[in-house]
Amino acid sequence: MGRKIIGVVPAAELGTHRRLLLTLSSLFPVEFRQSERDSYEGLDGLILFDGSREAATRAATAGVRCYAVLNVGGEPVCCESINVDFGKTTNLHPSLHHQTLTDADVKEFIPLSALPGDEPVTSKEGRILWIYRSEGRSGVDLLAAAPPRLADGQYIWEHFQTGQFLRLLPLFHFLRDVTKDTSWTAPPLRACVMFDDPNLHGRSYGYVNYKDLVQHAKVHNYHVGVATIPIDTWHVHSETARLFRENSSRISLLIHGNNHTHEELAFSGSDGYRLGVLAQALRRIERLESDSGLEVSRVMSAPHSACTEEMMHLMLLLGYEAICLPWDSLFHYNPQGRWSSTIGVDMVGFQNSGLPIIPRVRLRPEWDPRLKFYPDWKTGILLSAFLSQPLIPVGHHHVASGGMELLAQVADTINRLGKVEWMDMKGIARSNYMTWLDGALLKIKMYSRHIVIQVPEGIGEISIERPWIGEGSEEVLVCKQSRAGILKLNAGRATTGIPVQPFDTVELMSVPKTPLRHTEVPSPLFRLWPMARRFLTEGRDRMRPILFKGK
Repeated sequence: MGRKIIGVVPAAELGTHRRLLLTLSSLFPVEFRQSERDSYEGLDGLILFDGSREAATRAATAGVRCYAVLNVGGEPVCCESINVDFGKTTNLHPSLHHQTLTDADVKEFIPLSALPGDEPVTSKEGRILWIYRSEGRSGVDLLAAAPPRLADGQYIWEHFQTGQFLRLLPLFHFLRDVTKDTSWTAPPLRACVMFDDPNLHGRSYGYVNYKDLVQHAKVHNYHVGVATIPIDTWHVHSETARLFRENSSRISLLIHGNNHTHEELAFSGSDGYRLGVLAQALRRIERLESDSGLEVSRVMSAPHSACTEEMMHLMLLLGYEAICLPWDSLFHYNPQGRWSSTIGVDMVGFQNSGLPIIPRVRLRPEWDPRLKFYPDWKTGILLSAFLSQPLIPVGHHHVASGGMELLAQVADTINRLGKVEWMDMKGIARSNYMTWLDGALLKIKMYSRHIVIQVPEGIGEISIERPWIGEGSEEVLVCKQSRAGILKLNAGRATTGIPVQPFDTVELMSVPKTPLRHTEVPSPLFRLWPMARRFLTEGRDRMRPILFKGK
């Protein structure tokens, strides 16, 4: 898989933006090189900092895709609005067509002027920030705002999130266009609306009535993942369990901590205690599965979005398939964490030893006084769609305090993005991979440690890439084929070809070096407080619709 060559002018910008360009070359199959203005030999793309429309047009006319930050005269304007309006241009990612997103970073800029043939892509208060133009054999992106400079220790995600994305999005878009014939192919968009905390003790939990929720999900086409707390598994309401079983395509379960005490997955105790907490959660979930006849996804939704890197490592050893966290919480609770440079802008992230981290987007009802701390969910969902990340909007029962309107809006926003597959968190975790077709060889990049894939027609071999494995390291890879049986091999980051048959279903599992059996890990000593606290918080949640209707 060859890399595209991207020229950079002036050459000094290679140093100024060194960290940014290195990160982008990890995310896209590109190599950045010093170039000269109007010199295009060997280039697949050209980035002009402090450029001109004329220079960009000459490059595109010569067949070189161009991205140019324009140095235009005039007085800068200051926009008070954080709304960024997108048009529908021929080259714009479909998830962004006619959308309004929020960015508070780009406030002052010199607006661009559109000429005949220009296609304005984004604007603020009617002032144009980004123009796309087809020119000759290629195209040009003209920008009013330069990309950010990444300081040492900064991650690119910090400049590509709700409220701060506009300086990077056009550059991502440009690189995606240049590499469209040499890039990995992502699966269709996948989505799950998540509720934290509810249990199966009754027909409802707080503002959420399960029967109404299932019916609403059918009408508006979405799937709900209920992140239930393992300490609550002592009782299962039989009718509610049957409702979940009979509507598994619309509602499912995953794991939400263990006792749901304050930041229990960010606790800094001994490994023995932390292992006990995680193993106890799995045993409690197995009890729930036995009593209810339901399957619970082995994906952890961290209570209070708090989890340390050390706890993630222990989850991996015990067989949890993934953890679901917003990126800002990951960084907050792991300020010294060692992360890939592309974390936050890749399909998923990985903890250092390889536990997948699936991003999620917070939901808040409009009345919630904490709303000011959580920027709008729509921008988060659309940016995730642009990055081919799973779409996981998450909230608590009070999201439904004023009815189901917010859920209808979320589902409609996602369903309008095109082909979307709604599924439980197990399905999302096991479909986190990308593919690259090379004749009769299908290359698979795993973004989960356990995936399931159907072999396409005409494929005779697969090769596997596991991006969390470092140079010189190996892990056991289990390849289970429905027709050819099971193959186990020790391999590094990338394997050689493995024979397969077209249309066969292949299950791939990467086994950590020192897996642990949760059944052999003792539980922590019994404490009355977690049970008492949970009784109190559940009582609060169940009383709230009675005491505070509509709030």
